[in-house]
Amino acid sequence: MYKHAFLVVLSLFTITNLQAQLFGGEKVYVFGIRYRAKEVTGQKRFEANSYLYKTSILNPLHAKVRNEVYYSIGSYRLNQNTYQALDLFNLSFQRNDYPLLDLIDFDYYRSVGLPNLERQDPSILDDVNYLKIKHYLQDSTHLTVKSRKAILFTFPVALTDKIILTRYEVITNHFNIDKTKMTKTTAELRAQLDTINLNLSTAVAAKVRAYLSHLADQATVMQGDYLDIRLHPSYVAKIDYYINKSLRVDAGNDQFAANLKSYIASDEAAFNDELVAIQLKGSFKKTTISIDSIAADLSAKFQLSGDAIKKISAAVNFTFTRNEKIIFSNEFNNAWVIRYFTSELMDKLNFKKIGYVDGQTDGRNMGRLNRFLEEYYTKNGSFPPSLKNIGIDDLIDAIGESRLDYRYSSPQKIRLTFAAADYELFTNDDRIYEGSDGKISAITTR
Repeated sequence: MYKHAFLVVLSLFTITNLQAQLFGGEKVYVFGIRYRAKEVTGQKRFEANSYLYKTSILNPLHAKVRNEVYYSIGSYRLNQNTYQALDLFNLSFQRNDYPLLDLIDFDYYRSVGLPNLERQDPSILDDVNYLKIKHYLQDSTHLTVKSRKAILFTFPVALTDKIILTRYEVITNHFNIDKTKMTKTTAELRAQLDTINLNLSTAVAAKVRAYLSHLADQATVMQGDYLDIRLHPSYVAKIDYYINKSLRVDAGNDQFAANLKSYIASDEAAFNDELVAIQLKGSFKKTTISIDSIAADLSAKFQLSGDAIKKISAAVNFTFTRNEKIIFSNEFNNAWVIRYFTSELMDKLNFKKIGYVDGQTDGRNMGRLNRFLEEYYTKNGSFPPSLKNIGIDDLIDAIGESRLDYRYSSPQKIRLTFAAADYELFTNDDRIYEGSDGKISAITTR
């Protein structure tokens, strides 16, 4: 079931391609500085690996602290024109119990996630806590999934997150930041350096300020990463396997199950299973901006007095340090999400369908149940108050207790509702029977 018409998908590709051709490629702005797709990715567009459709470039870009980027993936949007996401497979980060989601997750951790983690970081095998988690997840087959999840969340968050993050695949492309962009990035720093009170003659002060401006660019080190983050293909395969073999009613009634049902039922919902983002990293060369280094430069270049050198070098060092904490440690720690992508597999995700043979079996079992109730009335002069403890537990199990609603009005009157193909009671798909004076009759369905 495709959630969007092919025409919509085609339009997105056409618009994107036209933009790339007419304007020399896609571009985004971070801190007011332009980054073209070509210089970041080597291509004219910000693309992912394989997808059915994508969003336009976000405007503005979504700033996420690095780990928050992962939480965006696995969520879904009500339609392709909104970026507000609803939780779905990203609920794995929460310690609440979501039986179907947890079943998928812990099968993946055991069979794929932990082996991948050990290959990528062999040193983790020296971590005693990790070895305990591995024992609970892989070897303790007597434990329920619910118990394993409860145990997983008793360990340090950093280690728990490492295991949960194995559900993602990250492709990183490093790119260089040219001098022009570097100069724009340091503009605020240079402006702050320019406000330092030098107490020097006009001519000397001008030369010192020129030196400080040059120092801002010389001491700044910047690099960029282009991030392509997606749900790991093996995890997506697990999702597809478990959802496609599950009936809608089997999903449960928790938050994950409710959102999963809403997502699958929607013709417009868009799943976020991949995104691309830019992350900038900045720092200063510590040896270049140390008080001793700045003092040595001031002394050699401008022959200033010892007292002036001491005051200026201390003020300059303080300005650099403050900027590193405010700008590089905070703002540059963000990843800037450019766009989201939806794969064909996740777009077509659906529950198991009830086939013709299943319907025939249901019909035969309901016939057996109705005949039993009529025979019960004949023997006892009334219908049973409930379906429990009357010797038909095997038949009730075969039909599914959750698919039956038995209403006892009086010894002579009952009402029996059966959830048919959709496996959910009180929908238009129900089969309804009424019992009166020992006879069971089907009545008009809803």
